[in-house]
Amino acid sequence: MSSDTLIIGGGPSGLTAGCCLAERGQSVRIIRKHPLLTSQSRATVLWPKALEVLDPFGIVDKLRPLGDVINSLSYYSDGRQIGTLSTRLLEGTRFNYALGISQHNVETALTEVFTARGGVIEDAEVTDLTQDEGSVLLTIRSFDGTVRQERAEHCVVADGARSLGREKLGLRMEDLRDTVEFQIADVRAEGLPRDEAFYWWSRHGAMAVAPHDKTTFRLAYPAVKGTPAPDTVSTQYLESLLDQRGPSNPGRHVTQLITAANFVARFAVVDQFAKGRCYLAGDAAHVMAPTGAQNMNAGMLDAVCASRFIMGDIEPVDSGTPLAQLYDKMRRASIDKVFDTALGHARDGAAMTPESIAERDARYALLENTDAARARLTRMSQLDIEA
Repeated sequence: MSSDTLIIGGGPSGLTAGCCLAERGQSVRIIRKHPLLTSQSRATVLWPKALEVLDPFGIVDKLRPLGDVINSLSYYSDGRQIGTLSTRLLEGTRFNYALGISQHNVETALTEVFTARGGVIEDAEVTDLTQDEGSVLLTIRSFDGTVRQERAEHCVVADGARSLGREKLGLRMEDLRDTVEFQIADVRAEGLPRDEAFYWWSRHGAMAVAPHDKTTFRLAYPAVKGTPAPDTVSTQYLESLLDQRGPSNPGRHVTQLITAANFVARFAVVDQFAKGRCYLAGDAAHVMAPTGAQNMNAGMLDAVCASRFIMGDIEPVDSGTPLAQLYDKMRRASIDKVFDTALGHARDGAAMTPESIAERDARYALLENTDAARARLTRMSQLDIEA
């Protein structure tokens, strides 16, 4: 069995690459170790650049009725509002909003498009990857224990943060800073707007709040000493965090806890984005904390870029430059920008000294300046990222 392209991983990045390639008539097979996410996912926001990428497939029309249209981002320091960004300021895109939507809804829509265009998804495990000048060879183990080999002209490695494909290529992740443990909780709540996301920073700790899927809010906060285990989190505990870290609001209540989970977030990037005929995308290439909700969106842009290389849409100016080297250069430049945004949010949320808090708050007050606000929104929306 052979395909034009084999994709390892069936998350947002792998599925996006699959849609782009199947749309162009490629024979594409996705090998995924895990089925679609149906429980809590880490990613809950699609920014305008990702919406632009998905729109030609009709996916935005599928997702918008399911999600929350976010028109503004508000920043608070010890309960006092220090800045607001209105997505209406964005220029050069018809998507002047972010969409609060669960990752599993994104994956479901991408899967429908991919399979409708002839793409094939197989639930199995890739156990080995080798390549020569003309092809890539995957060793695949089905869940019934059957092992076979499959060859393709190209491979997109999008199998997550613990990527076996990356390991088999001899590539490694490089940490940019220390890991951070987060707790995330999906809740139903009263007294919170459905068209606005918040960053609440206080001396007690940080918290991000964003609506998604019409009925749910995502709460994300560092899991510091004293944070209860996920299975013991209560609505009372979450309400105490909202009251402690956010602005005063007597009408705000957490009415139901849907799910809670802990995870350790790295800020890390692969030492090489491509090797030979294999292109890395998504968590296999970069991981970061949920500050700024950047990583899923960036992974989808990786996938679009990889598909353009595979289809021959991008060629080096110097014919002697390997395509893998050019892809690495392009994606590294883009992901550096994304990391600047995510790391900046992480630093601002971690400010604890009076001096650092005062500097941060003064900087965010300047966001009321339209040009400064538009520039920051453009970065967060990844509209300055090449795909």
